[in-house]
Amino acid sequence: MDPASISGLAMAGLTLPAQVFTSGAITYTTISQVRTMGNSLGKHYWRFKIQENRFIFWGMSHKACSPGGLDPNHMPKLIFESVVNTLIQINGLLGDRDKLCERYGLQEVGEVRHIELSVIKRESMRQQNMVKRLQKSSSLLRKVQWAVKDQSRFSDLVQELTEFNNTLYEMLPVLGGAVLEGPIIAQTLADELVNTGSLRAADGLLQTTDIGLSDLRQTYIAMSSALRRDSAEAFTLSGQPTPPSPHLLLDVQYLEFPDRISIPNPAPDLRSWARPRQNNPFSSADFMVVEWLRYDLRRNRAEDVDLRAILQARIEALAQMLKEKPRSDSFRVLNCVGYVEDNTDSRFGLTFRFPNISSGQQVSVPRSLYETITKYPYNTPYLGDRFRLAYLLAESVHAFLATGWLHKSICSYNILLFPGNSQVSQGNCQHPVSLDNPYFTGFALSRPDDPNVDSSRSAAGAKMAIYRHPQVQGFGGKEIVTYRAIHDIYSLGTMLLEIATWRTMSRYYPSSPPPGYDFKAFLLEKVVPGIGVSMGERYMTAVRKCLDGSFEKLDGFSQDEYDSADYKENLRQGFFWEVVSILRDCRA
Repeated sequence: MDPASISGLAMAGLTLPAQVFTSGAITYTTISQVRTMGNSLGKHYWRFKIQENRFIFWGMSHKACSPGGLDPNHMPKLIFESVVNTLIQINGLLGDRDKLCERYGLQEVGEVRHIELSVIKRESMRQQNMVKRLQKSSSLLRKVQWAVKDQSRFSDLVQELTEFNNTLYEMLPVLGGAVLEGPIIAQTLADELVNTGSLRAADGLLQTTDIGLSDLRQTYIAMSSALRRDSAEAFTLSGQPTPPSPHLLLDVQYLEFPDRISIPNPAPDLRSWARPRQNNPFSSADFMVVEWLRYDLRRNRAEDVDLRAILQARIEALAQMLKEKPRSDSFRVLNCVGYVEDNTDSRFGLTFRFPNISSGQQVSVPRSLYETITKYPYNTPYLGDRFRLAYLLAESVHAFLATGWLHKSICSYNILLFPGNSQVSQGNCQHPVSLDNPYFTGFALSRPDDPNVDSSRSAAGAKMAIYRHPQVQGFGGKEIVTYRAIHDIYSLGTMLLEIATWRTMSRYYPSSPPPGYDFKAFLLEKVVPGIGVSMGERYMTAVRKCLDGSFEKLDGFSQDEYDSADYKENLRQGFFWEVVSILRDCRA
């Protein structure tokens, strides 16, 4: 069977518009991997990439590649005809090789390398319901590669595609409206990061002043900071430390740490509150939070390794990434000012500013989500507020994983809710603390998502470990495997359960578990089914996917592929479409 026929099997059973959409995704791929020639990766190329992702986002939002998606029986005849006609025109525009050369300034530059038939079949069949992977699979089938020969004529192609996409969005709108611009732009750059291993191909963005690409430039600046993890990886591989950056390493003497009596701190092992002393380099920050990471000098001597230098390189790369500006709103992290070293306690501390609060208010420390739930167990916030909190947290996890880092400490202890907009519990007030502005903390154990980077495999404390996937809990002396992104997603799932039930994980975990106790199975079998009534089936399904990792896009992958870029791309895409986008659309 020829490769094109195999790819066609993935479209069997789809409606007519869904089939035409899928063909459009394939034809887009023909050009989206365009090779460089001169300035072909300039503004027109990135405008094209954005339109490609707008097209994919539209189709995925309408489940175009699922059986029954874009069902003509569920839309007016005029809309149906307009959608099909537009999709056919997109196919015709991108599928006409002669027109691409003569009218739109492209040039054929060679054949694609041969791909084994078995690989094509596996990739195509795996993705019969997921267009993004079908798109990637089908890119293996194209006969030629392209380069941009004439920028001005190529811009005409981009303009026509923009108009076609506008028509699709007008005929069948997508929930979210203008809010979708951020995810689409982030997706455009994330694809470049995953497919090439870097964003260096996007450096030309900084040289263009095109107004239409301003959001893309800002997101690129933020995402390119992830590349600075190279310094942490370079040390691990070479054994040679890099000198600390003077604008990141700050003197701990500039900070004053209030005692726990004057300013309560229920989690001193995780973080400390701090005030800058006078004549400090913290740009007039009023209050700060310091997250600690201890290093064991005994391990240095026992293993003959400079653990302190390894951790400092990693902390420096992480501080650089968290400090980068501008940053997407979806990345819910406090403003990082750098890091300090406390030699009296063998520890580094990532240092963050508190967010601005209303003028005239006394400085108040935040509460963690864990504290909020335990302090107000009978004041369950409104359903709409909890839906929004769940979406914001999932969106932020997706944004963090897209930078190429792993968090490793996701739990409700590490979600801070600041009191600037809080509502005091009075009378019949339903929600005593605002859930509108959550911030992720707990980055001390974070590391690049690279199997070659040294990773701690010591067991976490019991109160934190119950949020971890069983493979990385370490309970009962069990071996801890290499930490991966899917373990962060599992931890998010436990928090989504807490938001749904307004009960912490500690309320579910037995005080004296029997040997071999399977907490994950208990959550999936006993707790998850119960949230469907209160939160809805879609929310319940999203939580289940986080906990059991049953993403459609991971079908067919074997264990030896877990560290491959292909697997990581599918996991990120599956997490976005099967969890983040679902939570975005949950409404009270």
